[in-house]
Amino acid sequence: MARERRMAGADDASEVDGGADGGSEATSGGSEAVGGSEATTGGSEAVGGSEATTGGSEAVGGSEATTGGSEAGGGSGASAVRGMAVRRQVLGDEHVDRAVAGTTGFTAPFQDLITRYAWGEIWSRPGLTRAERSMITLTALAALRQEEELALHVRAALRNGLTAEQIQEVLLQVAIYAGVPAANRAFAIAQRILAEVAGSSDSGLTSPAAPPGGGADSGLTSPDGPPSGGPDSGLTSPDNP
Repeated sequence: MARERRMAGADDASEVDGGADGGSEATSGGSEAVGGSEATTGGSEAVGGSEATTGGSEAVGGSEATTGGSEAGGGSGASAVRGMAVRRQVLGDEHVDRAVAGTTGFTAPFQDLITRYAWGEIWSRPGLTRAERSMITLTALAALRQEEELALHVRAALRNGLTAEQIQEVLLQVAIYAGVPAANRAFAIAQRILAEVAGSSDSGLTSPAAPPGGGADSGLTSPDGPPSGGPDSGLTSPDNP
């Protein structure tokens, strides 16, 4: 009986050992779970998404575009310098000096805008000559009845090489496509400026609204009164580009 008990006990112990073995399998299984560290390692590969982040830094390399933009900003500085040079060549130093002297903190941003874009970009483009640009400008200003700017640009047109006869032709074209009243007023302003430039009371062109010999008024706007406010507006000139 005692022997049978000892053998049964040994069997029980072996079962315990088997359980331990099973536990070792569980432990081994646990090591497989620890193999989850591979997943974790794999996660580190996901962290390799830092490459994407690095790639993102390449996107941040878009800062190069920003840097390039700053170069474009430098280009705006060049436009301002170029614009001021063209402005002086077209409008004359005397006018520009007076205009610059009259610039205030309120008008300065607008002045900068016009100097850079009107003069530094558009007037500086190679596609048209300055004389051709003057013809277009005279047409637009006459049609819009911008009298101060028209007076300014009649002088500029002469400086750019247009003759009185060419200015006359431009204004005749305005009469057909923008209306006789607008052209009538433009002729009056151009007549006055041409006379001032010539240093004479007669520029060689007669006003269409007041024929020589004391003829009757045309019934349109008076050709004799100078535009209100004179050739320079309260702001500086390329607010009169």
